[in-house]
Amino acid sequence: MGKLLKRLAEVGLLESQKGKGGGFRLARDPATITLYDVIEPIEHVSRWQGCFFGRVQCSDLAPCAVHQRWGKVRDQYLEFLRETTLADLAKYRTGPACGSECTKQDPKSADREPRLPASEDQ
Repeated sequence: MGKLLKRLAEVGLLESQKGKGGGFRLARDPATITLYDVIEPIEHVSRWQGCFFGRVQCSDLAPCAVHQRWGKVRDQYLEFLRETTLADLAKYRTGPACGSECTKQDPKSADREPRLPASEDQ
């Protein structure tokens, strides 16, 4: 977990503070951070342009068995990541009492900047 948080700090999504009361916090407004911003430095989803099966010669002219379907799914997934912000996610919360339903977040709690506890391998 510490390595992931460190990587997100390296790309400017998080700020870290060492010592007592330290930890990580968002470096930017959550409305400006997309899921793509968070996932790309870790999973490199921008590299998903090739064939699902890894074929070198896969194209619209010489497609593999899932070429058209994979392209549609990949494009929709990347669009979802690029259009969904952390602020969008923070509008709703889930928990044991909530079960499968979500409720809107209390606006008073949105003003606070939550911090993740400092990790030992910072």
